[in-house]
Amino acid sequence: IPAEIVRETVTTLSGDQIRLGIPTGVIAPRTLDRIEASVGGERYPLTFSTGERQYVVTLPPLSPGRHQVIIILRYVDATDTMRFTIDSLPRGTVVDSTRGDLLQGARIILYDESRGGASWPAEQYGQVNPQTTDQRGLYGYIVPNGQYRLVVTKSGYHDRRTFSFTVNNNVINQPQRLIARKNFVYDPNASLAENAANLAAKLKEQADLVGAALGDLGQKVQEM
Repeated sequence: IPAEIVRETVTTLSGDQIRLGIPTGVIAPRTLDRIEASVGGERYPLTFSTGERQYVVTLPPLSPGRHQVIIILRYVDATDTMRFTIDSLPRGTVVDSTRGDLLQGARIILYDESRGGASWPAEQYGQVNPQTTDQRGLYGYIVPNGQYRLVVTKSGYHDRRTFSFTVNNNVINQPQRLIARKNFVYDPNASLAENAANLAAKLKEQADLVGAALGDLGQKVQEM
């Protein structure tokens, strides 16, 4: 996905490869010897892509954090440089809202509001949608900027359906908190205290659902 440079920064997800492209139009009309990208003390040569009419290189996955990139253009009689920063963001997580445990096996579906709310066609961008979290509870998408929404599901938990939200840095990695389902059935053989505790857990579940909905609504209002 062509990422936009905003305030000399490109945002991406950690662990993903990054493909840089330098269009011929930004290169001075001199005899060019070679172009290199310097990242973290390592240098990577760029090669010319005839079909794209630009010099390209694929960088290895970067750890979370900000990484300065220096593009070095070596002409036969001079050297120029271009600088920008890659902001490599951590992936989003899906967690249990009460215990904070990372949830494996949660299913995340991304919908694109610009396509009428249809499922985002991740395969066109070399990604997968829906995604399923691993034991670390991780997920994440790199998308064209626009309007999206998420649906997160897992057995034993209430579905989480976000309001539509705006992406302006090509990255979707918001943390998702799922609320566990509690079944309350009065047990005549249990003590009053046990039934009361089970009822309290059920009421807390309902309060958590209301609180989550109000939190989402408040965030949506702030974005407007």
